[in-house]
Amino acid sequence: MVAMTKYFARAQSVAPREEWEESLDAERTGDFTRALRVQERLNASSGLDYGGCMRVAWLHFKAGGYRRAREYYEIANLFSEGSKKPLLGALDCCIAMGDLDGASEYLDSISYRA
Repeated sequence: MVAMTKYFARAQSVAPREEWEESLDAERTGDFTRALRVQERLNASSGLDYGGCMRVAWLHFKAGGYRRAREYYEIANLFSEGSKKPLLGALDCCIAMGDLDGASEYLDSISYRA
């Protein structure tokens, strides 16, 4: 959560205030396509990092794009420095897709990091 908060603070300072507000408003109203478009624009201008990957993964998950969300959780895992959050997100994606074998693999990875 701290990494996400730092990311959001940085994104607010990088992007015009109106653009950041547009992303948040879109998410609040359930317009995940617009929220993703704005977030991806923010990621392109500030560089891909843990917080950006986690946010895009979350927005894809909320929009029902579980495969794409899992891809972003995997990328976030590369930046995570041992955090279990990206693996938990990927696990949720597998469960949502009915991929029990994939879910089992993520559970093993999460247990290994314990």
